[in-house]
Amino acid sequence: MNQPSHCDGCPDRGTGWVPPYGSGSNKIALIGMAPAEQELRQGQPFVGRAGTVLSKILRKVDARENFAIWNAMQCRHDKDQFDYEEFEEAIDWCGQHRRHFEQTYRPDVRVALGGVSFRTLVGSSVAISKARGYRFETNEGPVVATYHPNFLGRGKMNLLPVVMWDLTTALAERGKPPVAYPMADLTLYPNPDEFREWCRLAGAWSKFLALDLETEDSYGDEEDLESSSYVITRASLARDDFR
Repeated sequence: MNQPSHCDGCPDRGTGWVPPYGSGSNKIALIGMAPAEQELRQGQPFVGRAGTVLSKILRKVDARENFAIWNAMQCRHDKDQFDYEEFEEAIDWCGQHRRHFEQTYRPDVRVALGGVSFRTLVGSSVAISKARGYRFETNEGPVVATYHPNFLGRGKMNLLPVVMWDLTTALAERGKPPVAYPMADLTLYPNPDEFREWCRLAGAWSKFLALDLETEDSYGDEEDLESSSYVITRASLARDDFR
């Protein structure tokens, strides 16, 4: 798709332009990084390898077309993987497009797919592995962070239940838990016997089991393993067979 005239002054202009996809009727926006080559050819976000993974996840939640899906950057550069700093100027320039998408769809909650999207929406450089699953308040509304589907597609498919867990957080913002997904529980300072039972049941029922333990010192950019507390402040257990 041809680039809008707004792109003329971009200091780091790429090629093509991929608009949003979906009706946004469920009031949830999924925001990725930038279009890959396949997305550029089809003019739609998340239709390549990452799109296959994302569709697999969304089938458990809601029809793909009911979401609003776009990227932090609408044009394509030559790299499918990059850090925020590499294209910071282009991402900032695309802010005018993202604001237009926000005004058009008016989502109740936005899901940041990956670290570039998370930093774009929240302005934090916290690693996505530590930010995922949490709600972040911004002037435009709440943001929930999770892994990018492309990351899962590179040998990390065991983290599919983790992304489902994070989408559950986004759905909870709308008062609509995904009844089709068999979630486990979340607790603070879990009872060891209860925690052991969770693991036993999930291991018996599921192909994938995702466990995320966090301590009091695991929320910064750099976690000091030598001095970290061993008091568990959050234990997330998610499971699914994804057949």
